[in-house]
Amino acid sequence: MTSSKFKNRLVTLAAVGFTANALCLPLAAQAEVSSGMSIASMYLWRGQDLSQAGPAVSGNLDYNHESGAFVGTWASSEGASGSYEWDVYAGYGKKFGDFGVSVSYNVYMYPETKSDADGDGVIDTNDGLADSDASEYMIGANWTDLNAKLYLNTENDYSYLSLDYALDKVGFHVGFTNGVDSNGDASSDANYTDFNVSYGFAEHATVTVSMASGNAVGDGGIEGDPLVVFAYAVPLK
Repeated sequence: MTSSKFKNRLVTLAAVGFTANALCLPLAAQAEVSSGMSIASMYLWRGQDLSQAGPAVSGNLDYNHESGAFVGTWASSEGASGSYEWDVYAGYGKKFGDFGVSVSYNVYMYPETKSDADGDGVIDTNDGLADSDASEYMIGANWTDLNAKLYLNTENDYSYLSLDYALDKVGFHVGFTNGVDSNGDASSDANYTDFNVSYGFAEHATVTVSMASGNAVGDGGIEGDPLVVFAYAVPLK
């Protein structure tokens, strides 16, 4: 990964994002094939606005085998460093009564991210595409409506722990980012915590209020003011 801005996000995936939705699929009864689309006022990802306050359209396609194995893809019109995002993932999930576990391997791709290849300090038509792809392992567990997921970057010391709880139409989330420096080594200066509360105010429609706190907030590049996201998501199959 050559983009330092992107590196601070993954090496520093809300109600809208892939990681909050698609990876929950194996823990609940699902059809063999499922898909959906959503539009949101911004792409909220681990307490960050990846679309710079612009709207994002996303969609997913998932296959879940009765054994618990699953594979899927998710794409968004907005992603890191000005590129659209395309994710693919595969894993396994199993339920034991009210308790469930899952593991997965997730790849995040940003095909149109550019780098300053000619070294002139400006990203322009003379520059090529950057190697901005990233991947993570996910280990998850849930008990009734409480979900916990740990994401581990495959290339460095970055990790992210999310805890989510659903209560009727209200969802609560807290996430802990253990970030890294430009070398990919763990750095407390890149750590932060994000919180959000979501409310389903109409069928398929939610509003989410998110806020981040910690060393990486403010001068560290993470927005400290509250973020408000409106999203409309519909299952297609």
